[in-house]
Amino acid sequence: MKVIDTPGLTDASEKKKAEIVKFVKKSAPGLHVFLLVIRLDVRLTEQEKNTVRWIQENFGVEAAHYTIVLFTHADALEGKPLEEYIRESNDVQALVNDCCGFHSFNNKDMENHSQVPELLEKIEEMMEKNEGERDTDYINQDSQSRILDRSQFCECVCVFLCITT
Repeated sequence: MKVIDTPGLTDASEKKKAEIVKFVKKSAPGLHVFLLVIRLDVRLTEQEKNTVRWIQENFGVEAAHYTIVLFTHADALEGKPLEEYIRESNDVQALVNDCCGFHSFNNKDMENHSQVPELLEKIEEMMEKNEGERDTDYINQDSQSRILDRSQFCECVCVFLCITT
């Protein structure tokens, strides 16, 4: 598995955002998943609400089918089920509905070793749903022409699009 960890989009300059797009576009033969990382212990901002649209504008409309929201700091819910939290907020619900799924990490429960394997399982399920295809709409023709045999690429490529406030 290859992971591309990007700087937070909400505090990134336009130049940094352009660098993110350029770097991701060079990730031929394409990406399996965008992980949109959002903190649960702070209020959802306007920029965060528009992140999926930014992903689609920069990587194609289909990119939403390759996006999973990863909520961090789930401990802030104090026992409330994540699904209930999502139902209670139209903005969070819209964000999740625009994507292909969601997952959460409890940052204080370091003994819970199932969080990462469960996320990887959701990524695999999403890949199956997308029939193993990668999001390649954003790759230019030059990049595509360099790809001779797509079967040689079997690793999962993730992009963490972090939201920081």
